[in-house]
Amino acid sequence: MSGLITPADRIFVAGHRGMAGSAICRALEQARYGQVFTAIRDELDLLDGTAVQRWFAEQRPTLVVLAAASGFAGSFQLETSRPNGNERKLLDVIRLASLGRLARLPLA
Repeated sequence: MSGLITPADRIFVAGHRGMAGSAICRALEQARYGQVFTAIRDELDLLDGTAVQRWFAEQRPTLVVLAAASGFAGSFQLETSRPNGNERKLLDVIRLASLGRLARLPLA
């Protein structure tokens, strides 16, 4: 993990209870990154922009790992008749990466 993040970074892991988020937290713990922040939904609703801004102002993370996903019940079906926004999300991620805004964290 060296070179990507430093022990001085304040790392917020959104989605720390899920499979990916919990693995990321374990990797950070094993690598001795002590300033890792998590919040359950009752503490921070990621869909509430005002609450997120307030939480970020208080905690001041320098690095955010977004591993949060919303759960669903039922079956999964691919809807091909109308766009679902994934293309736009991918373009946003590519744009952020081109600006150097994404940290890459290997788990192994």
